[in-house]
Amino acid sequence: DMVATLKASVGKMNDLLARLSQHNKGRAEEPRPIALKALAEAVAAPRRGGHAIAVEGRADVIARADPVRLEQALAHLVQNAVDASPTDVPVILRIEPRGGDAAIDVIDRGAGMSPDFVRTRLFKPFSSTKQGGFGVGAYEARTLIATMGGRLEVASREGEGSRFSIVLPLADGPT
Repeated sequence: DMVATLKASVGKMNDLLARLSQHNKGRAEEPRPIALKALAEAVAAPRRGGHAIAVEGRADVIARADPVRLEQALAHLVQNAVDASPTDVPVILRIEPRGGDAAIDVIDRGAGMSPDFVRTRLFKPFSSTKQGGFGVGAYEARTLIATMGGRLEVASREGEGSRFSIVLPLADGPT
């Protein structure tokens, strides 16, 4: 039993390393103006075959961000939302200005998380509510967003779903 458990653990760690290396797309870029709705559409498009994803909001909301890191962070959050959601309920990506910032909300109607889980375990690697989950998506997303001067906010209610909000500085100018 112990050998089987160790083999299973090694397999999970190898899978995790493979996933992380897929998302490591190289060096950070200098933050620049990014049209959030266009980026959200680009992240949603390849995932729509398996789950409905709606992109809502204003096309003129432009954030200052590293495009590669923002895409990685958003992809983690969208995948988590898809995994948490019933197949017949779309995940919503909502883009809007929020005060002096720009925000992308990733909204699901899944099982949600307890306040205790959000407070004590959500952003810790290897802590997940998903069966077989690695618990690195939200952790890596928050880290990537913080490196761009942004923040990741979360609101969740058990039985109702979750909303993760990427909040970044607004930018003016061409994308």
